[in-house]
Amino acid sequence: MNCFNFDEDMHVFQVNQKIEVLKCPLQTIKQQIDNKLKENPNDLYSLAIKCQIEYEYNLNYRNALEIIKLILKQDKNNVDARLDLVSIMFKFKLKQIRECFSLIDECLQIANQYWRTNYIKSVILSENVDLNDSIFVLKKLYEQEPQNIFILCRLSQFLSEDPLTQNESLKLLNKAKSIGIYDYDILRRISYSEFSLKNYEITKKLLQRAIQLNPNSSICYENLAYHEYKVLNDLQKSEELYLKSIELDNFVYESHTQLAYINLNKKNIEDAVKYFKKCIQIKSDRSPTPYSELAVIYSNDIKDNDKSYYYLQKGLQQFKNCPYMNLIAVMQRQDEPFRQTYKDLEEDEHSAYITLNQSNKKNIDYTCMLSILALLY
Repeated sequence: MNCFNFDEDMHVFQVNQKIEVLKCPLQTIKQQIDNKLKENPNDLYSLAIKCQIEYEYNLNYRNALEIIKLILKQDKNNVDARLDLVSIMFKFKLKQIRECFSLIDECLQIANQYWRTNYIKSVILSENVDLNDSIFVLKKLYEQEPQNIFILCRLSQFLSEDPLTQNESLKLLNKAKSIGIYDYDILRRISYSEFSLKNYEITKKLLQRAIQLNPNSSICYENLAYHEYKVLNDLQKSEELYLKSIELDNFVYESHTQLAYINLNKKNIEDAVKYFKKCIQIKSDRSPTPYSELAVIYSNDIKDNDKSYYYLQKGLQQFKNCPYMNLIAVMQRQDEPFRQTYKDLEEDEHSAYITLNQSNKKNIDYTCMLSILALLY
């Protein structure tokens, strides 16, 4: 860990298909970039950094989209601008996953050796399709660029989860540390490996430093909350951090899951139900856990067998081969036919959520997204 200088600010950006490391406070970087853009509003280097600051640090994807629009007007094949667009679409749930993959394929046609394209593909694969596919892509990338800090950290992170590959993970981790380049995201990924390797003290320091570098990173708060919950059993601190995480990004699935369990432990049944339902709204096919937990809660705590049966059936429809869901079915009245007349609560709640979400975003200029996509073709 001595290769990391925690007294030095460091922020990493992707510009002109290169990793750009800026060793100064973020506020200084912002000022320098603004000054450059005053002199030359069309400076692609400054526009690229400003774009990434807007969506990664300020969580302002509207401004980032406007900047991407400016870049693509000058350079239609600017791969980093295109990949920033993919990142925004994925991070802020603006488009379907298939549309992200479509743009990624186009980036590969423009610059098929650029590591960042397949790296982002790996990120999307790991969260939405297949973790094995994601690891396969990362291993191919590592063969091509064995000194790339981002590839090393992410691959180490995945390998650290399996005891059989933890030695390999540790080698990659040490290699990444020796490079001495980091930003908040690199620190977070290193902390993940350290946590899996049971280096809990270092894990906490890394996450705290990552939050200092980017106070608006919802995933950093989620990771630190998990550490407080699992290692220190500090439910109060953990709950505060999880709430901060969803305040910044209400689509963090893991934060909602853990908040559900924290409230379940505190016997706050209504809040537990709310968070489990939110998990289903975020991604209905992510895990059988919310369905099974809601089935049990409605049966045992709320004494509403109709709703319990409803979530049991919905879970079984989504996860036909889940042993736990089938076990609950055996324990309950699984032999009754599914009540088609019973109101589809999940669909109703999801529709209401979508309506509210669209209402909250009614002032967002979605024509900007359409105009950017138009520039690509």
